[in-house]
Amino acid sequence: MHWKATDQVLGRSGNLQGETYRVGFPRNDLHVTVGAVTMRPSLAPGSWVAFKQTDDSTAMLMGDLVLLPVEVGSVIDGHTGTPAPVTTAAPPLGLDTVQIAQVLGVHGKANAGSRAR
Repeated sequence: MHWKATDQVLGRSGNLQGETYRVGFPRNDLHVTVGAVTMRPSLAPGSWVAFKQTDDSTAMLMGDLVLLPVEVGSVIDGHTGTPAPVTTAAPPLGLDTVQIAQVLGVHGKANAGSRAR
C-alpha cells in the first residue's frame, strides 16, 4: 500500500516498521517533568497513529491521542461517526508539571481513501 495519501491528510510522514505504518505527533507545546527530571519532547507524552493494511484497499488503524482538558470535547466530537472512533479514555500517570486530561485511544478500519480522516 502506498502511504502518500495518508501523509497528505495527516500533514506529516510516518515510518514503515515491518507491515505497520506509524505516524507520530509529538506534543512540543508541553513541558513535562516527572519528579526532578524534565522530559525532552521526543520522550514526553505524544500522540500517534499506526496503520496496517488488511487487504488491497483497507487498513486497520489504532493510536493514542494525548490531549489537554480544553481539547477533549472537540476531539471526541470530531471522531464520532468516523472510521476511527474514540474507544478508550484514560488519565495519564506520573506527570507532575502538565495537566493532561486524557489519553484517548482510537481504533478503526477503513478504505484507503478515508482511513486518515
